Amino acid sequence: MTTNVDDLLLFFEVAKAGTITAAARRLDLPKSTVSRRLIQLEEILGIKLFHKTTRKITLTALGETYLERCDRVVHEVEEARNFLESVTTKATGVLRITMPTDVGIYWLPDFLVAFGRRHPDVKLSLDFTGRRVDLVSERFDLAIRAGVLAGSEMVARKLFSWRWLLYASPDYLREAGTPDKPADLANHRFVILEAHSRPRAEIDLVNGQRVQRIALPGTIVSNSLGMVRAMTLAGGGIGLLPYRMAQENVEKQQLVRVLPVWQSKPLDFFYIISSRRLLPAKTRIFVEELVEHFSERNEKGARHRNQ
Repeated sequence: MTTNVDDLLLFFEVAKAGTITAAARRLDLPKSTVSRRLIQLEEILGIKLFHKTTRKITLTALGETYLERCDRVVHEVEEARNFLESVTTKATGVLRITMPTDVGIYWLPDFLVAFGRRHPDVKLSLDFTGRRVDLVSERFDLAIRAGVLAGSEMVARKLFSWRWLLYASPDYLREAGTPDKPADLANHRFVILEAHSRPRAEIDLVNGQRVQRIALPGTIVSNSLGMVRAMTLAGGGIGLLPYRMAQENVEKQQLVRVLPVWQSKPLDFFYIISSRRLLPAKTRIFVEELVEHFSERNEKGARHRNQ
């Protein structure tokens, strides 16, 4: 008895996922089916591929070697599949997308719902994380990220920019005082996103043609923008937040704009795809509609600011 391509794909997914449960979810198969087919594969090969515990599975030494050999085959199968999908015009299949949680919550729900209605044969699989995933090895079709990923194997296009403004709770300002100029910020605490702490906790504040680089002392750093807002609301310090995310709290007088004539340089967000892959119809159509969606939104924003 010999192995087939489906066996290799299943083994590859389990090895990458680290658990049978996660692999079964990604493959859209019952957990019992994945377990049974793994046992059959080991019996066919006559070797033990995994060390199994109740929580996770790890590759044996022979399993590691087998994974290295399978990796090339799996990617060639995907290339062939993508080629066939790329010559079709109908979007079908699972579209795996990774993005920061707050981008998904505040910028994309309406678009994602509308896309799902327009393309009912596409199943959206959404991964919310601040981690920069490897699109190829982790088999994602698309990423939305701040900044451009380095490397020639990635293609990126700008979607939108966030305007970063300074906010604080009324209680914090009563306790610490309200700064009148950027230099006063040296006497304050800050709550910022992790991206603003690398390589140092500092920001460039812009007022027309004037730019001042400001260190952020006493900084609380989080990889969740939602947590930055929550801790700013709780009086943790001056928070650096996008206008869209803070505006409702300002209207409810829960947050106050600090140094209103100053703002941080915009942070650009991009969609990122692998240049190594032929784009299947599901990815190509999603990207085209995503770009159109943000083009319209950016135009509306520009008209609003010029009024």
